[in-house]
Amino acid sequence: MTPQAQCPLVVVDCETTGFGYNDRIIEVAAITLDARSWQPVGEYDTLVNPGRDTGPVHVHGITPDMVADAPSFAEIAAALAQRLHGAILIAHYVDFDARMLRSEFNRMGVDFDAGAGLCTLQATGETLDVACEQHGIALQDAHRALADARATAALARQVVRQGGGGPMRLGDIAEPLCERVLRREDVR
Repeated sequence: MTPQAQCPLVVVDCETTGFGYNDRIIEVAAITLDARSWQPVGEYDTLVNPGRDTGPVHVHGITPDMVADAPSFAEIAAALAQRLHGAILIAHYVDFDARMLRSEFNRMGVDFDAGAGLCTLQATGETLDVACEQHGIALQDAHRALADARATAALARQVVRQGGGGPMRLGDIAEPLCERVLRREDVR
């Protein structure tokens, strides 16, 4: 897939309370890439208070105390939608991240149009850590949304010549823009 220059590219990664349809996002990262160079031009990441337990702490390392003061998904939805609207979504297992985002937006009564995006899992056939190792990409702090999104962005740059899906789009959100975030580094 060769995206059109005017179509933004956004790499996303979600850490979640689990894999089910009722699970919630507890950390999200979105990295905007330049459509020509595929180099990062902006990053956004935050912990998200799911309003429930955080799930498998042994996997993602996010404790209930860490998200207690984090914004809810509803609070960050406009800021996230601003980055995703009209973008080609890129993720390692794009179907999962799109489903989790769709579930969160749907809870707010907002439609999330999850057209086709670029899936680096589908392109490589390997887990993120294995794919990164095979392509000589450093993956530090795995299962941290920003670290995984950065690694996925680097991986996408290397595999994009092999093809991918079409654009994923997100309709407008009428909620006011809220830039409140809580990064892991800021949790005491």
